Amino acid sequence: MASTITLRTGVSRLHLPLRAPHARDAALAPLGEPQGSAPLALVETRARATGRSLDRIEEHLGERRIDLVRTRDRGAWRTTDTDVDYDTRGELRFSIQADDPSTAAQELALTTTMGRPGWRIRTEVSTRIGCTAEAFLVQARLDAWDGEVQVFSRSWDTRIPRDNL
Repeated sequence: MASTITLRTGVSRLHLPLRAPHARDAALAPLGEPQGSAPLALVETRARATGRSLDRIEEHLGERRIDLVRTRDRGAWRTTDTDVDYDTRGELRFSIQADDPSTAAQELALTTTMGRPGWRIRTEVSTRIGCTAEAFLVQARLDAWDGEVQVFSRSWDTRIPRDNL
C-alpha cells in the first residue's frame, strides 16, 4: 500500500545517511516479497462490546457536572497453539462542570487478564488527565498480580506547566 508523508520542518533538518553506488549493485537480486510469521490462531470466547450503544451520559446536577461514560469490553479469546486465555475490559470517563473548562478531565480504568490452567496474571491500569489554570495534571497507576498475589505497583503524579496554553 502506498503512503504519503508530509513533513513540516520549520527550523528543523532531517539528515539521512547516503550509500554511494557500487559497480556490483547491478548484480544484486531484487528483494522479493516480504516475509512474516503466520497470524496467531485465535478462538473468540467472548465477543467485543465497544459500540457507542454502550455509552451513557451521567448528570450530577448538584455538582453542575456531566460525564460521558464509555464501557469497553475488548472481548476474550484464546490462542489455540499456546492455550493462553486473554480478557480485557474497562471504562473511559470524560467529565466537565458547566461553565468551567478547567474541570475537563478524562479517566480510564482497564483490567487485562491472561493465563491458562495453573497460572493467571492480571494488570489493572488507571489514569486521570485533567488541568488547572496553571498546569496539566496526569495521574496514573499500574498494579500487577500473579494469581492473587500482587507483584508490582507503581503510581505517577505529574504536573506539567501550561506555559500559556
